[in-house]
Amino acid sequence: RYDRARAKEDLLLRSGPSEDFLKLDFIEAGKELRVLEERGNWVRVRVQERVSGWAPKDHVLLFRAPSTTRES
Repeated sequence: RYDRARAKEDLLLRSGPSEDFLKLDFIEAGKELRVLEERGNWVRVRVQERVSGWAPKDHVLLFRAPSTTRES
């Protein structure tokens, strides 16, 4: 499961996983996002504590944040 994403290009966050949903916010290319949920070809992300919405998966680069635990 991915927990982070980066916008590959400028994109619009939507209120649901389809272009039929309302536009919520504009995200600039390169912005790092927190992944909350994946559904089909869409991913729900959080930009800041107060802003979350859906973006097409092909417009973001999904990745896992590095682990903060250390091995002995």
